[in-house]
Amino acid sequence: MVLLNTAGFYDGLKEQFRRMDDEGFLPRPLAELVFFAEEPVGALAYLEESRGVQ
Repeated sequence: MVLLNTAGFYDGLKEQFRRMDDEGFLPRPLAELVFFAEEPVGALAYLEESRGVQ
């Protein structure tokens, strides 16, 4: 999942996901589940790089 974190909109969610990761509540490492992009270009670049990878 890619989230576009415009103006820090998802900062709270990002922190909660980090806490869940630190405390072992996620089935996989956070980096494998969510990518937070600060700019649209970063989101698109991530999607292009990960195309076809699951």
